[in-house]
Amino acid sequence: MAMGEGGVGEKVDVLTESLPTHVWIQVDVDGDADDRSEAVNRQDWMELSWHYESIGGQEVEYVRTDLVAGLIEAASRLDARGFFDDVPYSPDPDLAAMKADLLAARGRS
Repeated sequence: MAMGEGGVGEKVDVLTESLPTHVWIQVDVDGDADDRSEAVNRQDWMELSWHYESIGGQEVEYVRTDLVAGLIEAASRLDARGFFDDVPYSPDPDLAAMKADLLAARGRS
């Protein structure tokens, strides 16, 4: 999936495309990044902040949905063996391309 296209072939608007491809929700910047044992209570959500890059501590990464919509749709078609349930098995180059686009958007190759 190319940048600028939604998961269903729709064009992404200028506003959406101008924003970060992913952000990090800052839970506790002084917290231990490996400690994922406590939930954040809904009433505390107003205290959360986000940043366009990882700054450490306890944080959760979010990715724009327009970048992963194709992956979500493709994953919903997989059966328990990892094959597409509605088509005979064959390697899917489009799925590999979507994965590459997602990794690139997350700054990984």
